[in-house]
Amino acid sequence: MAVDYKAPIKDIVFGYEVIDSYNILNKISLFKDFSENIVITTMEECAKFAEGVLAPINSIGDQIGAVINDGVVTMPAGYKEAYNKFKEAGWASISLPQEIGGGGMPIALSGGTLEILSSANLAFGLAPGLSAGAISAINFHGSDEQKSKFLPKLVSGEWTGTMNLSEPQAGSDLGTIKTKAELAENGSYKITGTKVWITFGDHDMTENIIHLVLAKLPGSPEGTKGISMFIVPKILINDDGTLGDKNNVQCLSIEEKLGIHASPTCVMEYDGAIGYLVGEENRGLHYMFTMMNEARIWVGGQGLASASAAVQGAAQYARDRVQGRPVGMSKEDAKNASIIEHADVRRMLLTIKSYVDAMRYLMFDNQLMLDLEYFGEDEVTKSLGEERCAILTPITKAWLSDLGVELSSLAIQVYGGMGYVEETGIAQYLRDARIAPIYEGTNGIQALDLMFRKLPLDNGQAMQRLLGEVTNQIELMKNGSDLMVSLAKELEIHVSKLSEVTMWLATKMLDGQLVDASAAATPYLKMFGQVLGGYYMGKAAVLAEKKLKDGDNEFYSDKLTICKFYIQQLLPIASGYASAITAGKEDLFNIKAENF
Repeated sequence: MAVDYKAPIKDIVFGYEVIDSYNILNKISLFKDFSENIVITTMEECAKFAEGVLAPINSIGDQIGAVINDGVVTMPAGYKEAYNKFKEAGWASISLPQEIGGGGMPIALSGGTLEILSSANLAFGLAPGLSAGAISAINFHGSDEQKSKFLPKLVSGEWTGTMNLSEPQAGSDLGTIKTKAELAENGSYKITGTKVWITFGDHDMTENIIHLVLAKLPGSPEGTKGISMFIVPKILINDDGTLGDKNNVQCLSIEEKLGIHASPTCVMEYDGAIGYLVGEENRGLHYMFTMMNEARIWVGGQGLASASAAVQGAAQYARDRVQGRPVGMSKEDAKNASIIEHADVRRMLLTIKSYVDAMRYLMFDNQLMLDLEYFGEDEVTKSLGEERCAILTPITKAWLSDLGVELSSLAIQVYGGMGYVEETGIAQYLRDARIAPIYEGTNGIQALDLMFRKLPLDNGQAMQRLLGEVTNQIELMKNGSDLMVSLAKELEIHVSKLSEVTMWLATKMLDGQLVDASAAATPYLKMFGQVLGGYYMGKAAVLAEKKLKDGDNEFYSDKLTICKFYIQQLLPIASGYASAITAGKEDLFNIKAENF
């Protein structure tokens, strides 16, 4: 009994208005015609594909998974056919630049489409997600020859792309990679080494796979400064564009995992494989971050997708399951009362729905800032996008992916014992979501990035500018209705506490007490995420209230309730992190390692 997934089109469309995407993007000539009509049409078409093609094979992929035989990886039944339909419909390229064959839509638009696609089938969505990152890396850093050779079929979806970073001895610590690259006589390179955790490293959905591989040249500097990036195709490409011989790259095995079973996680072996240097030597990690920053935003989106789908299943079950007598209800009325009439069940459902909205607004805004960074036509616009992206990306990745796990688990709780039974299908969302806090840089790494790289940006002024924008929203709300004033006051309390601990952390770092700061990194990121959620819910509340004045509308009334619930009942969690942030390192290091 799988979840009957229906894309939340109205919620997604509302999200683009909350972040003021149209007014912001219309100032960029590439997107001067971007409008709500485009969003609605795109999401409706995407929903048809997701609901009709991807959702029906989601449980099949979970139960059967990708398999490997004699070095050949085969996808579960229906996945190759689904990918062909995905490619033919143009979903692979909708938000890619027109000059490389894409649809020319803003990156922000992909937030809605990827949520829908990944809610319907998270494992499937990983393949085009990684391809998009590979396309960006080649487009921004590759030579004209490389672009003409590899981009057309990557953009069309005829080929997929991967990124190869980790090795058996080098997970997040890429400075210790051992994969080597040796210059060949024809100017190409021979790549030798083993890479692990390679998502869709091999599969049978496309005729070719383009791997972006990090490797070291002889005599290169130690650590991450000596890493270069190489394009290594699975099948070599002839000068006329046709496919040639198989390259010396193969999948040795695929991992048995907790979830995302239909996404093959491969151990890849490169044995003198032919590769092509991207850009300059020893700048590979810098180039790879073009992929990783986009990928990290979308990994947060996977948390959103998991929670968004899970709450649908939980709500469906809660409306149907007759059980118990709700407090305050007569015995007669309770005979046909479903569990959604219990206050605690409603609290769980409203908690998930509130977080999902806040998560969606944050991710959309993060992608909107990516559009400004990439496509802004003046330095002020580009700088704003780059600065805001730098701060938001680790929060989007970590806060959303953590919540994806927590909220999927909460959805199981709504089902009670049936949630623990695979028959209902709800457990798949938790298992699939659990990888998101781990890959593309663990959430602990995201917290350290926020603390040590993003907090000091422009001597702390970048962070203050963001908090200043939050404060402006509070002042706007104070000029509104009584409800807006009360919500503004609640938001102000926690923004002030966040500003206070931010100053405390800045002082610690200036004093050289870096271990204390590192001990505070994770609770600080969680606090920041919770407060930003309140900021976006404040914006949503103002918009929903404005929409209600134009006429009685149940959708906007519900949105206002959801915003109120978040700010009054979930936002206060933010200030609860303050004591953990200012506690320092002492308790963490008082116990000997062997005593844990």
